[in-house]
Amino acid sequence: MAVYEIAVTTGDRLYSGTCDYIYVTLIGAEGQSERTLLDNDIRRGSSGCYSVEAPKPLGELLLLRVEKDPFFVLPEDEWFCTKIVVTTPNGEALLFPCHRWVSRGGDLELRGGPDYVADHWQDDDFYGFQFLNGVNPNMIQLCSQLPPNFQVTDAMVKPFLQEGTSLEKEMKNGNIFFCDYKTLDGIQTRVYDGEQLVVATGFCLLYMNPENKLKPIAIQLLQQPAKENNIFLPSDSETDWLLAKMFIKNADSIHHQSINHLLNTHFVVHGCALATLRNLPLIHPLYKLLIPHFRQTLHINTLAQTRNMAARGLMSVPNFHYRDDGLELWGHIQSFAKAMVDRYYPSNDDLIRDSELQNWIKEIFTNTFLGNVHTGSFWCLWTGLVAIL
Repeated sequence: MAVYEIAVTTGDRLYSGTCDYIYVTLIGAEGQSERTLLDNDIRRGSSGCYSVEAPKPLGELLLLRVEKDPFFVLPEDEWFCTKIVVTTPNGEALLFPCHRWVSRGGDLELRGGPDYVADHWQDDDFYGFQFLNGVNPNMIQLCSQLPPNFQVTDAMVKPFLQEGTSLEKEMKNGNIFFCDYKTLDGIQTRVYDGEQLVVATGFCLLYMNPENKLKPIAIQLLQQPAKENNIFLPSDSETDWLLAKMFIKNADSIHHQSINHLLNTHFVVHGCALATLRNLPLIHPLYKLLIPHFRQTLHINTLAQTRNMAARGLMSVPNFHYRDDGLELWGHIQSFAKAMVDRYYPSNDDLIRDSELQNWIKEIFTNTFLGNVHTGSFWCLWTGLVAIL
């Protein structure tokens, strides 16, 4: 018999506690525990300690499943769980962050928290994983030919490829990817302690190895080749390679915040929200469809549509969770929106005759995209609208 100690922390906000039954199940690499009742009187801001038994040690803990069943037949009694800490029989404490409301009838599966990141942030395979599943998955693309100003040779990277292959072969096989930060080239940076700060504007070359791990194999920090613009490799000193990766990751964050998040999301949504408020009356079906999203931050995911990821050669890349989960969610949203809009616009003539809708899209095109028909973001938006309407 193996005994696991469970420490549960409840949020201190109003109505965080619950009188419902709270159950947990521990799922490990070598088995799982029984579904165990923790309590049915959890107070706001409280911390409770419980024991969960398993027939044998569960090995590495993979998931913690939380379930909530009603105690009284009353309206929903949500519970705000902050975190759960599990202490294994050998004394190891594992954090499972939650920070969310838990409702009746739906299983909540939690994964272990920051322990892995703290231990592996310098690893090359975790670094590569972040280009697919970090804050900015829009930069990476398939590399079928190196840019002329990215002067990587086969001899440089051959030690980091599978034995018996070459850079050219791996590019033909679709296993080489790269990120190009030329958009940041020439931007004005801040002055710190009297010196102009430097931003990496170059390239990162990555290799998907036979184990399906994406690893960086070459980094050039600036766009234009020069004697002082070295190619950094995994075989360089540990400090040099780590600093090169950090400079690229810094550029990746700047690109995400300034272009993908601020410009392509907030500023675009700003124009769409204003056009909605100015042109669509409260009773208009599209107003009712869109306005709940404008009350918060509308995360525009048009760049994650299938055709854009296919253009970057990412449709078959393993472990790309943004693609797998995002496209499924996109499909559900599109299905709901299309069903609603089809009810009000059964034909193109109905669409054309709606002067309010026409004024709405005209204002978005004119004021948000400045009438530029070549603006990629506008055509992504328009393509999405046509698909729905």
